[in-house]
Amino acid sequence: MLFRSKCLSHLEITNAFLRGLRRAGVPLVYSEGFSPSPKVSFGPPLNVGVAGENEYLDMEVSPPFDIGEYCIRINREMPEGLEVKDMEFVYRKVPSLSSFITMYEYEIRFPEKKEVRLSLYGLNNNGKFRDFIQKFDIIGDRTVRLRLKDFPDRKVKLVSLLEGVFEISMEDLEVIRTGLYGWRGEWVSPMEAVRKKSLSH
Repeated sequence: MLFRSKCLSHLEITNAFLRGLRRAGVPLVYSEGFSPSPKVSFGPPLNVGVAGENEYLDMEVSPPFDIGEYCIRINREMPEGLEVKDMEFVYRKVPSLSSFITMYEYEIRFPEKKEVRLSLYGLNNNGKFRDFIQKFDIIGDRTVRLRLKDFPDRKVKLVSLLEGVFEISMEDLEVIRTGLYGWRGEWVSPMEAVRKKSLSH
C-alpha cells in the first residue's frame, strides 16, 4: 500500500482491495453458509494516518492461477494508493498473519522546524514503552526508525507509544510502516517465511 492510502481505515482498505480483486476476475474461494464471503485475511491493521509500504494478505483461490498475470490484472483495478508488489503460493498450512507477525518497523518523520525530542520517562528503564522498542535509530534531525515488538500478553499501541516517547501528537507526524516480521529462528517477513518453508520441503 502506498502513502496516499494513509487516511483510509482498515475496513475501507479491506473493502477497496476486495472490490479490486473481484473486478480483476480473481477466482476467489468463498465460505459456505447463508452469507458466503471470500476467504481473504489481512495482516495487522494500520492506524488511520499511517501508510504501509509492505503489508500482507492471504487469499484462497481456485486453480489455475497465474501469479504474473493476476498481479498485473489486480493492479489495473486497484484505486490509486493500493498496489500488489508480489505474490507467492502457499501449499501447506502456515500460521495466520495475525499470529505470525509480532515485530513492526516504522519510519517516523517530524514536521519542518521540529527536531526529534525524546521523553526520558518513556525511554528509561522504568518507562512503560521501553520494552516494546527493539531498535531505535535517529536519522538526521527529523527522521526516526523504530522496530517495535509485541509480547504474548501485551500489544504495541502505536499512538500511545509515539506520543509518549516523542511528546508530540501523532497527527503532526508522518508515519510509514515499512516492515512486518515474525520469528523463525530469526526475524523474517511473511514472504521470506513462506519461501523458506517452500525450499525446505
